Amino acid sequence: MANPITPSARPPRRWSPAHLAIWGTALLFIVAGSGLLIRQINESRQPAPLRIGTFVWPGNAPLFLAAENHLFAPHSPYLIEYESAESALLAFRNGTIDGIPMSMPTALSVAQDIPDIAIILVLDISHGADALIATPGIESLADLRGKRVGFENTTLSAHFSNRLAAKAGLAMSDIVWVNLTLQEHVRAYHEDRVDAVITYEPVRSKLVEQGGHELFNSQDIPNEIIDVLVVHRRSLDEQRPQIRSLAEGWFEAVDYLENEPEAAFGQITQWLALDEADTIAAFRGLTIVGREGNREIGADDADDLTKALRKVQEMMLVHGLLQGEQRLNELPKIVGTDGEPLANRP
Repeated sequence: MANPITPSARPPRRWSPAHLAIWGTALLFIVAGSGLLIRQINESRQPAPLRIGTFVWPGNAPLFLAAENHLFAPHSPYLIEYESAESALLAFRNGTIDGIPMSMPTALSVAQDIPDIAIILVLDISHGADALIATPGIESLADLRGKRVGFENTTLSAHFSNRLAAKAGLAMSDIVWVNLTLQEHVRAYHEDRVDAVITYEPVRSKLVEQGGHELFNSQDIPNEIIDVLVVHRRSLDEQRPQIRSLAEGWFEAVDYLENEPEAAFGQITQWLALDEADTIAAFRGLTIVGREGNREIGADDADDLTKALRKVQEMMLVHGLLQGEQRLNELPKIVGTDGEPLANRP
């Protein structure tokens, strides 16, 4: 009688080619799935890119230079270029981007609706790059009475227009204001739709080159048009390393602009779509603020930036561009790239 086959004595099972193919395919799916899961876990640990909105303006040139020359490290921001400051600001308000260069008047206005914003860097100071360009028939600011003045529908333009009207001894209602996008400034000027236009570089240089003359510029209101880099405050907690990389890239680009101007201006000229002479002229109306400038501007408790913000805020309250007296004590938070006040920066 044959002995029963116990489990330990059972002969090895022979797999058919079909079975082997099925198990092989399953094993590949398991391995591939494991790899995908590991990759997804690793990607989830990677910091989210800092999304910075930008637009063509000489003061933003170091952002462009830093990106072109790979100066952002180790966390390169994701720069998104918009057609105008107005469209970039809309994206910031909507939360589509994390940060944006903006003027102090704009930052004060935005802070009314979005209190949780912070200034992390001072970028540039305008002393001529923002201007009112008039047609040849307008000889003085007083001649603007009853005339059509084009302007971009932004807080900065509103502040600038109130300041020039006051300088001219005119009420805002004495001037016919024509709302134009930045892209319309040159065309509206030449099509006789306006008698003057409030604009900024590089459009300012183009209009002057084409026969326009300047009646008023940011040099007439010193330290009122300072551009700063503003972020949502959540980025200070969630994207601190990226903010540091952004600042370091900015500082390195400013150094590159100062130390190798010929190479830097060669790149900027193409970006601004100006010839070399006009590009250089555009920067004469600007002070680009680098590492030392950012340290100095917040050098004590009553730092220059806070003083400038308060001065602009008072002017905006007088002209009804801000809501309520309480706004005098509610400035956007001013911080360094390490999250500390500018005054405490090393």
